[in-house]
Amino acid sequence: IVENIQNMFLRFPGGFEALKRFLLLMVETSQNVFWVTTCGLYSWSYFDRILNIRTFFHEVITLRELDDETIENVIMKRHRVSGYQLEFETPANFDKSTRLKRSLSESARQDVLRKSFFQQLNRLASGNLTVAILFWLKAVREIKSDRFLIAPFIEFDPSFLSQMSSPDLFTFAAFLQHETLTPAHHAKIFHQAEETSVMQISKLERSGILVKKSKGYQIHYLLYRPMVRTLKLHNILH
Repeated sequence: IVENIQNMFLRFPGGFEALKRFLLLMVETSQNVFWVTTCGLYSWSYFDRILNIRTFFHEVITLRELDDETIENVIMKRHRVSGYQLEFETPANFDKSTRLKRSLSESARQDVLRKSFFQQLNRLASGNLTVAILFWLKAVREIKSDRFLIAPFIEFDPSFLSQMSSPDLFTFAAFLQHETLTPAHHAKIFHQAEETSVMQISKLERSGILVKKSKGYQIHYLLYRPMVRTLKLHNILH
């Protein structure tokens, strides 16, 4: 089992050699070894265009986004372990809702508010469970003695991404293809001095768009899907 084979390449001349050697090893030993690999979605898409990589595998399984019901069930099961009750706050404009007027009990009212909240949560998470849990934690406004008070809306506006400069947008595309990059790798990809890459990545880290991990930098989980949408709108990612 070999995970994250996107780490075997770097997008610059000669940067595919390690990946090509691995694929050759896999083909030559496939009679005796059952190989299982994982790869980032956008790295795989790039490899497929450049190397036709799917022809090296008998089966390619694409993990789909989780549906709304699955994400809600996972979060609620996770919460029940805490032993606390939930109280969903009522937005000011919700009192005008016909559905709430018909709710004759507090439990029915809470049920409507819960469904409305999770619709918003799932829309922001786009089927990603890790992102959904982060938004869920972000929505906890207050912890009382016996319950969590949940905010009616999750405040999140990624529209600033569309105003980023072209060098930053192309940097984000490189991060999506590689998942993780160091300043030295970034400098090789963009054929520039490493000091220039350090300054650019540091700026993006300070703004919260990139986060530092043990092996380099990654796009922040909450900004991953908005970043994909932004790059597709700019025809940088396909």
